[in-house]
Amino acid sequence: MVEKQQQLTEKAKSAERQFKTLGKSIPIMEANQKVRGRAKYVEDMETELFVKMLGSPHPHAIIKNIDTNDAEKMNGVKAVLTYRDVPKKLIGFDMHRMSLAMDKHLRYVGDYVAVVAARSEAIAEEALKRVKVEYEVLPAVFDPEEALKPDAPRIYEEGNFYGAAKGLPAWAKYPEGIQAWGDVEQGFKEADMIVGDNFDVGPQNHAALETHVCMAGWNEGELKVWSSTQTPTFLKMILAKYFEIAHGKVVVLSEHVGGGFGGKYTGRYQFITCLLSRMAGGKKTRWTLTREEVCTYARRPRGKLYAKIGAKLNGTITALSFKGYFDIGAYGSFQTGSTGFHGEGGIISYKTPNARFEAFDVHTNHFRSEAMRSVQMPFLAFAIESVVEELAEKLEMDPVVLRLKNMPKTGEMMPPTEYTHNPHMYPTARLDLYPGEQMMQAVLKKINWKEKWKGPGKPAWTEGPKRRAVGLAYCASYCGFMMHNLICVTVQINFDGSATIFTGTQEIGQGINTTLCMLAAEALELPLEAVSIVSGNTRTTAYDIVAARQSNQLSTNGYLLLEAIEDVKLKIKTGAARLLGAAQEEIVVSGGKCHVKENPGRAMSLKKIFKSLSYIPVGIASGPPLGGRHPEVKPGFKPKQPMIMAAEVEVDMETGAVTPIKIVSGMFPGKMVNKGIVRGQALGGVTQSLGMALWEEIKFDMENFRYLNTDFSEYRIPRALDMPEIDTVFIEEVDDENPAHKGLPYGARGIGEMTAWGAVAIANAIYNATGVRMRTSPMTAETVWNALRKEGVR
Repeated sequence: MVEKQQQLTEKAKSAERQFKTLGKSIPIMEANQKVRGRAKYVEDMETELFVKMLGSPHPHAIIKNIDTNDAEKMNGVKAVLTYRDVPKKLIGFDMHRMSLAMDKHLRYVGDYVAVVAARSEAIAEEALKRVKVEYEVLPAVFDPEEALKPDAPRIYEEGNFYGAAKGLPAWAKYPEGIQAWGDVEQGFKEADMIVGDNFDVGPQNHAALETHVCMAGWNEGELKVWSSTQTPTFLKMILAKYFEIAHGKVVVLSEHVGGGFGGKYTGRYQFITCLLSRMAGGKKTRWTLTREEVCTYARRPRGKLYAKIGAKLNGTITALSFKGYFDIGAYGSFQTGSTGFHGEGGIISYKTPNARFEAFDVHTNHFRSEAMRSVQMPFLAFAIESVVEELAEKLEMDPVVLRLKNMPKTGEMMPPTEYTHNPHMYPTARLDLYPGEQMMQAVLKKINWKEKWKGPGKPAWTEGPKRRAVGLAYCASYCGFMMHNLICVTVQINFDGSATIFTGTQEIGQGINTTLCMLAAEALELPLEAVSIVSGNTRTTAYDIVAARQSNQLSTNGYLLLEAIEDVKLKIKTGAARLLGAAQEEIVVSGGKCHVKENPGRAMSLKKIFKSLSYIPVGIASGPPLGGRHPEVKPGFKPKQPMIMAAEVEVDMETGAVTPIKIVSGMFPGKMVNKGIVRGQALGGVTQSLGMALWEEIKFDMENFRYLNTDFSEYRIPRALDMPEIDTVFIEEVDDENPAHKGLPYGARGIGEMTAWGAVAIANAIYNATGVRMRTSPMTAETVWNALRKEGVR
C-alpha cells in the first residue's frame, strides 16, 4: 500500500502556516495505552457472571412451549431469561425497530430464545443445553420485494413495510420515503436519450475487531452499564425510560471501543444483560457476543435498486429517478436502510431540474440491518454511477465530461428547485464550497486516466486471459454538520490556565478526542499537552444524543466546542477587564493569560486572575431547542462535499478473479485538523469499499436455513496481501468569510464515511476491462465468471 502526497490548494498552504496546532499529524491520545495493551476494554474488566444465549434454529417461528427448569437448577446458574420474564413494553430504539427485549415470536435464525447468566461461560453453555423448546415453524421471506407482496409471510402484524409500524416516537418515525424536485416524468419526455437499469447490492458485515459487549450491575436502585457503544447518552436515555428510573440513576461507561463503523449503537443484548443482573441481585453480569453471534447480529442492508436517467444529446441531464428496496431484516429501522436519504447524501450529485428518489425499507427474516459507514451512499452511487456510464456510452461522450457538465459548483442552489416531498427535512440552499471539478482533475491525473482509459468496454492492457482497465465514480455527500440542538459541549479553564473539555462524543478509534483537543489548543493558543478531555462516562460528561454516527463529531461537536470557548473567553474577559483597567472588548485571552489588545505588556496570567476573582470559569454551548436537523453553515448556504474514486483493476477472463491494482480516493476535508487521522480515515474507508466490492459476502443456506460464513476465516474481509496501491487527493479549502467558531470549525468537515462508498468504481473498471456490466455486488470471482459466460465473453 503506497500513500502519496495530498493535494493542497495554494490558499490552504498559506493558511496552514498561520496555525500552531492544526494541520499537523499527531498520534491519537490513546495510542500509547492501546499499543502497550494497557487500554481497558469492557471484556478486560472483572465480572461476576457470564452470559450465554440460545438462538432460534428457525428463521420464523413461535415458541409454543419452553422449559427452563433443568437449567435453573444447575449449580452456578444465577438467572435464566426468556420472553416470559421480560417487561411487556417496547424498547425505545432509533437505529433498531422498537421491540420487546425478547419475544415468543422469533423472526430470524439466531433470534433470542433463552439467555443464561452463570458463574462461568462453561456453566452457562451447559445450562442452555438443558433448555427444552417446542417451536411452531412459520413460513419465511428473505427478499425485500417479495416481502411486500400481499401474500408474503407477515413478520409483523401490520406487515413487512417498516413505514406501516405504529406508535413510534418522533426519532423513530418513518418519513415518507421520497425526496423529489421538479417533474421527473416531464423531464424524461424532454430527454433525447434514456437509460435504465437494475442492480442488487449485497449486505456487508461491520467486522469490527472487538465484538459487541455489555456489562451491567445494580446497586440500591442505580444501574451502571459498561458497554462498547457509539452512543452512550442515547443508551442511558432509553435504559432509564425502560426501567422507569431517573436518568441520574443510570450511568453508561464506554471509554474504549474497538471499532464500530455504525454497528455499535444500541441493541436488545444491552437490555437483556441489565435484566439478568437485576434477576441475579445486581451482580456484575457481562455478555460478550462471540464472533459467530456478531456475524449474525447486524450488517449493512441489501439493496435491490432501479435507476433511470434521461439527457439531451449534448449531455445535459433532464431527469433522474431512483427506487430502492432495502432489506432491513427482522429488527432494522428506516435509519438502518435507506435512512430517508439522510443528509441528501447521494441525491444531489447532479443538478438535474427533475429528480425523484424513492425508498422502501422492508423487514425480512434475516438478521437486522444497522447503519454502516456511508449508509445509503454506496447504494445510490452504485445505481446512479452505473447508468451515468451507460448514458455516456450511448451518447458517445466521455464519462468525465458528462459528469463535469452536470456536477454542481460552489454557490449553486441544490437542488435547483424546492423539494416537492419532505421539504422540512433539508433546506434548499446554495452550496458553500464544492470543489468537485478540481478534485476530478487531480484524481484523474493520479490514476493516469489520459493514458489508461481507452473508451467504454475497452481494456487498456491485455496479456493472455488477463485484462486491465480503469473506472471512475462520483457522489455528493453530507459533511456531518447537523442536530446541534441534541448536543452540548462544556469547556472548563482550570486554575493554572489549562483547559478541560467535557463532551459526550464517543471515541471509537477514529481519534475524535485528539481532534477536539487540537481545536481547543488552537483556539486558546495553548500547547496541546495543556488540554485534556473527559468522555465515555455519562455521569461526568456533557450530553450528546447523536455521538459517533453520521460523521457529525468533528463538524458539529467541533463547532460547539469553539462556541463554548468563546463563551468561556467572554466570562474571563469580564473579570480581567476590571483587573487590567480596560474595556471588556479590549481584552484578549490567549496562551494562559489575558492582555490588552493594543498593549500586550499589560497582561496577567489566568492563574492570577482566577485567584483574585476566586472563580473558575466554564463555557457551555449547545444548539437552540428547536434547531434545524441540518443547520445552514451561514445564511442561505449548506455544507456538502464531493467524493470521487478511481480504480484500476485486472480481470482474469478464465476465472473471473478481479485484482485491484490501484485506487485513488478524492475527499474534501475542508481544513485538515490532524492530517494523520484524515489519511487513516481515507485508507480505512477505501479498504471497506474494496471489501464490499469484491469479497465480503454473507452466505445463507436457503435449504437448511443456516448462515455459512460466521467467522473471519470464512467471511472474507480484505487481507493485507489483497490491498492495492492507494493514493489520495485531499482538497483543502475553507470559507474565509466565516469566523473559525461560526459554522464549520476552522472550516473542517467530517470525512469518516467519505471513502467507504466506492464499490461502483470497481464495477465500472470491470466493465471497461471486459465489456460486461456488473449489476450485483460483491463482484466475487464466481459472480464475474458467471456474468462473463452469460454475455458470451471469454
